[in-house]
Amino acid sequence: MEPLEVAQAYFNAWNLQDPAEIAVIFSPGALTMTQRRATPCRDRLSLDHTSGLFPAFPDLSFEIVSAGVTGDGTVAAQRMMRGMNSGPFGGGPPTGQTVELPGADFIVVDGDKIRSVTGYFAQRSFVKQLGFQVISQPYSIGPVSFGDSVHLDIGKNTKPGAFSITSINVRSESK
Repeated sequence: MEPLEVAQAYFNAWNLQDPAEIAVIFSPGALTMTQRRATPCRDRLSLDHTSGLFPAFPDLSFEIVSAGVTGDGTVAAQRMMRGMNSGPFGGGPPTGQTVELPGADFIVVDGDKIRSVTGYFAQRSFVKQLGFQVISQPYSIGPVSFGDSVHLDIGKNTKPGAFSITSINVRSESK
């Protein structure tokens, strides 16, 4: 099989939502790599990656927008992932939101098997399309917490004469 045919078989297996079919396309010792981690393929792929995506996105599909062989059997594929989050995902309930997520995969083909897939996609866009707020901050400042609340009941039915002010103080190394 030509590299483009192997890449097409890979995306076809994803569109069939068949973890066994996806796993068999990979050569022994193959890896998939994303921004987060490298994952060994074959049997673990069907358990780790697809086990969370297929139930969460039962209509998950990939469309190849463009693809070409870049040399030494590497296929560069621009693709569009689509699906509605109608099942639990990432420990949360379904959002009912549809995602349309562009991405790029670099698929290294060896014979009629895949040696590696390195995928890139806009993680922030994925989270936003699911309807979640994305907050970016340096790890060094730790988690953000806002506000305190106090309730004082003195037993009177009069309107309270109090108000609240929120103040955000930015930490600085110079202070």
